[in-house]
Amino acid sequence: MNRLRRGRPIVWYVDDERGNREWFRDHHRKHFAVVTFSARAFFLAALKNRIPCDAVVTDIFFPSARINTDADAHALLSIYGKIADASVSQLKTLWADQRHHWRLDGFRIAKDVLQMKSPVPVFLYSRKAPLLLTFDDYLDDTCAVRNSHWLVEKIDPNSTAKICRKAASIQRNRIVAVVT
Repeated sequence: MNRLRRGRPIVWYVDDERGNREWFRDHHRKHFAVVTFSARAFFLAALKNRIPCDAVVTDIFFPSARINTDADAHALLSIYGKIADASVSQLKTLWADQRHHWRLDGFRIAKDVLQMKSPVPVFLYSRKAPLLLTFDDYLDDTCAVRNSHWLVEKIDPNSTAKICRKAASIQRNRIVAVVT
């Protein structure tokens, strides 16, 4: 693990979308030792084995069912188009219709981190959360809420290089400010 760290903070990154994991790793590996996980189960295994970590960055939304095909992924990700086409007043109904497709594992991960001997900061991010989530969807554990920070710079990994660099810089500065 010392070879991976090389004087950099170790950041665990949890996201079910491979493109997002690759984007985060590619844009942050010069500054952080990045360890990626595609699901909460893998994160929990690392947590149980006490693998070193200085901060956790996690998506909030994870699919409630296994994604087996490109068609499954396309259907799940169609929520972005539905959000774009919806008025603000329609978002509550949209979320009620789509809620069964998603687990809010990012919040569960924030709670899981509190079980660590020395809990580390958790950075939550999502493009959908500010638009869809209701008060009832948020954590009811005030300790986990106090240990969580928001990164709103989750962008499409296919964005332009300039946008990617700017978003990565903002993320990096926020993580470093909390970790140090």
